[in-house]
Amino acid sequence: MRVWLVSVGQPPPTDHGARRMRTQNVALELAKRGHAVTWWLSDFDHFKKRHLKVNSEQEEIDGPISLRYLRSIGYRTNASPRRYADDPLLAWQFWHHARTRQCGVRPDIVIAALPTHHLALAAVKFCLAELVPVIVDYRDPWPDLFPQLLPQWIRPVSPLLFAWDHRCARRCLGGATAILAATDTLLSRALGHAGRPVRRVDRVIFNAVTQATPTTDDEEKAERILAPARERLVVSFVGVLGRTHDPSALIAAARRVGDRDFFFVIAGDGERATALRKAAADCPHIVFPGWLTEGQMHALLGHSDVGVCPAGFETDVLPNKAQLYLSAGLPVLSSFSGDLQGILAKYDCGRAFKPGDDAALAQLLQEMGIPQVRERCQRNARKAFLDLFDARTVFPVYADYVEEIVRDRPAARRWDWQSSCPAACRGQERRGSTSRSRGLRSAPLDSPSRLGPA
Repeated sequence: MRVWLVSVGQPPPTDHGARRMRTQNVALELAKRGHAVTWWLSDFDHFKKRHLKVNSEQEEIDGPISLRYLRSIGYRTNASPRRYADDPLLAWQFWHHARTRQCGVRPDIVIAALPTHHLALAAVKFCLAELVPVIVDYRDPWPDLFPQLLPQWIRPVSPLLFAWDHRCARRCLGGATAILAATDTLLSRALGHAGRPVRRVDRVIFNAVTQATPTTDDEEKAERILAPARERLVVSFVGVLGRTHDPSALIAAARRVGDRDFFFVIAGDGERATALRKAAADCPHIVFPGWLTEGQMHALLGHSDVGVCPAGFETDVLPNKAQLYLSAGLPVLSSFSGDLQGILAKYDCGRAFKPGDDAALAQLLQEMGIPQVRERCQRNARKAFLDLFDARTVFPVYADYVEEIVRDRPAARRWDWQSSCPAACRGQERRGSTSRSRGLRSAPLDSPSRLGPA
């Protein structure tokens, strides 16, 4: 089976030391089963904000996985005009290379990640024209979260500003053979954009974490970071220092609890890194070690006591760092609503607070300072991870799902895309091949379903 993965913003397999995220784990699992995997990705490192050193558009790596790089213009911050312009340019390149057959043979299935919506739409349009089944993997609420990144005074006109983006999302999700979502909340949102009820082929599969074994060097790095902690409770944040994940409330809460019993580690980098370091300059019990490799992150969290997910605004996404904390058996203090808040309550493995509420966060930190409470949450955190987010069980289920879509598609010829797809996503077929595009089919409508441990 030939599988195309269309996904940007995640580290490729050639970025040694970077944390393995959803797309790479899916690619490796499918390749392990003998499938030929092609990953379409950007040549720009989304996290470190630098172009990758790529010699050509295609770079073969170990096994049957190949990487096809799309040329990015790059950007300095995640929420910027250049980032906004980058996505349509990547989408145009994918469309050009895929349609002119510069990509090699025709795939048996395409998995397009959303974000980003323009690139995912290009993948859906290609599949509609070529009669290839396409799964849209809906991972973040793009473009729904865009208004929250704008100043308050301009938000009332955001529906007009982002009308084109919402139209792209509707066409993309409405034209998909199947919708795969990272949470229940995201699946409901995706179906709303698609303008249809749930089908049997739609699924929820959570993001998952691959546990790396820290090396001796990784452990030494973690020990150097935590050397000043002494016997204090270690509270850690790892991730991008930006608008979505904003540790400002964590710094304010650190001031409230003082440096007698707590030590804080804010690991990572991003557009707000300089401002956050200045804000914490007078707090000796807060350290910023910068970017850490996957092994260094696991080593650090292995010596931590609590993990924090501070949202910069009200949002219901399930951040990847929550799974990372749970994999280390850490209680999670989070200001993200939605599925994560429900998981923390169900498993009693953490606590929730409102975005920016440093007083509430400080109170929760004091609660985690009670050994009995912390130890109970730590045990429950490990159980939540094994039940929901263990890559050893989640990604084989993901691969089973992809194989199921390809295997069952020939028997699922009853759904006519032209009559079933909302009007917003019609008209995307290639000129001169209308009759072929009308032949695109999907599985019949059925009850909602979830595949795997999620």
